[in-house]
Amino acid sequence: MLRTVSGSLSDGPAAFPAPAPRRGQADELVWEALCYATPTGHRPLYLDLHVPRTGEATQAPPVIVWVHGGGWEAGSRRRLGWELERGWIVERMVLAGFAVALVDYRLVKDAPFPAQVEDVTAAVAWLADHHDDLGIDTSRVALWGESAGGHLVLLAGAAGAAGAGAAAGAAGDATVRAVVDWYAPTDLPALGAHSWGDGAWTDPAASPLHAVTAAMPPTLIVHGRDDDLVPLDQSTRLATRLAELGVAHRLIEAEGGHVFTGPRSEEVVPEVTSQSLDFLCEHLGHVRGPVPDAELAGWYARMEEAGVRPGLTAEDAAEARARTFEFRKELNAVDYGVASVDDSELHSEGLVLPVRIQDPVAPSRTVVVYFHGGGWVVGDLDSHEKQAARLAQSTPATVIQVDYRRAPEHPFPAAYDDAVAATAWVASHLDEFGSDTLVLAGESAGGNLALSAALWARDHGIRVDALFLNYPTVEWETTARTAGLRASYLGGDESLADDPRVSPGRADLRGLPPVVLGAGGLDPITEDLFRLGHNLRAAGVPLRFRLFPTLGHGWFSAAAASRAADRASEQMCRDLNELVWDLER
Repeated sequence: MLRTVSGSLSDGPAAFPAPAPRRGQADELVWEALCYATPTGHRPLYLDLHVPRTGEATQAPPVIVWVHGGGWEAGSRRRLGWELERGWIVERMVLAGFAVALVDYRLVKDAPFPAQVEDVTAAVAWLADHHDDLGIDTSRVALWGESAGGHLVLLAGAAGAAGAGAAAGAAGDATVRAVVDWYAPTDLPALGAHSWGDGAWTDPAASPLHAVTAAMPPTLIVHGRDDDLVPLDQSTRLATRLAELGVAHRLIEAEGGHVFTGPRSEEVVPEVTSQSLDFLCEHLGHVRGPVPDAELAGWYARMEEAGVRPGLTAEDAAEARARTFEFRKELNAVDYGVASVDDSELHSEGLVLPVRIQDPVAPSRTVVVYFHGGGWVVGDLDSHEKQAARLAQSTPATVIQVDYRRAPEHPFPAAYDDAVAATAWVASHLDEFGSDTLVLAGESAGGNLALSAALWARDHGIRVDALFLNYPTVEWETTARTAGLRASYLGGDESLADDPRVSPGRADLRGLPPVVLGAGGLDPITEDLFRLGHNLRAAGVPLRFRLFPTLGHGWFSAAAASRAADRASEQMCRDLNELVWDLER
């Protein structure tokens, strides 16, 4: 068994028990530091494993074994290149329904070639030995590597396919069905690779161009056209050789240089990742995820059959609001138990803002200012009272809902001005609530207002301690694709789309407080949230990011209809609770 240790008599990987898994950023199970090999004279070798939650799926997920680059001299399983980190490639693999094993191997300064290839095949073998414990399908394995890692997976794929070397028979039930090579060196002598390490690297057997055979698994090759570290010719020649051997393969010439660096790298990495995942689905017999949550999909279908439709599909604002009330009636039939609910008004910046104040049962020193969603058009204090109550109960905190002005009657900057005014007033009156910690929170359009108000507060020397954002709309360009009534927020002036108060994802994010950010894997704005998450981290902002693969937009309001939405909401509230606990200390 995975966690069994026989005391001092244990040796090899069994002497290093596995820790309990944790929940990862994409709601997956993550096992960290699994020892898969103990080479003689070398420290133990580890891998990290990310396993998606399969929900109602009856089949265990196939496995991607990811092998890092670094010129065989550097790198680790936990250090992706900057462009790859920004592209959230591991999360994209998990979203697609693959388990992902991130593998360390011996570097050339510690062990000469072919130790590195042996380590990759040993990792595959160890995963096969423990596939039942880990809930993975090692009869469907793909090897995927970048740069030096691409070189290693090509050789490991060739060795396993030929039934030769350390891989022969070692993987038990493991079957490598496909290989993905990103910009790998394939002809080392042609690169002058003898200067990179031991002379064994100049052996033809160390060059995939010469090592591949007709038994090579289907292979995808992706290479940047402007790569000046490993020239594109290294991949085009490999593709020619695979064609001569009759091996199923594909070559994608992508924009950019090594690691797809270039002016469009932010778009290229997701594009080639998606193409790579499609290739693997084709050759591993896998239906690409994410799969919508069945309970939530069933609830939407039932609403559709009853003729109850989301409000923002209407053309008239009054009709949209009426629809929203009807659509959310069942979703709001839940009680989170607060001590009190009081309606009041805030007078700030010359504005009078209706608010609803919910106090928690438990003592608290935190105030949450909460902005509801609804495309800046629908939603009010009643429609989102239960979500605010959940925050009050679980944080715990006094939650102040703000009834900001809505479009089309009050286009931008009305809602923004209301959010700023509410933030300024609460920040200056925290002591009246017995509080010293201020959190701005919101979902969808409300998340947009919370983030925008936090940026304003930063620039005006007003302290905000944390942000709680569920699927915030941070880029107007994406919002405009599903515009409808949302477009009325700009009052017909599309030039405002570039204003960071409208698209706060484009703002300078430095100096913001810690952020708890939630997204759905099926939400059309998730690409924007990937970008926001990366930019927050690049700006030095502490971030807790959660991605829930089976959910779309609006899941924080859907707990009554879906256990998955309820669990996602609970996880987000728990993250805020932990953050507030630290802040209040």
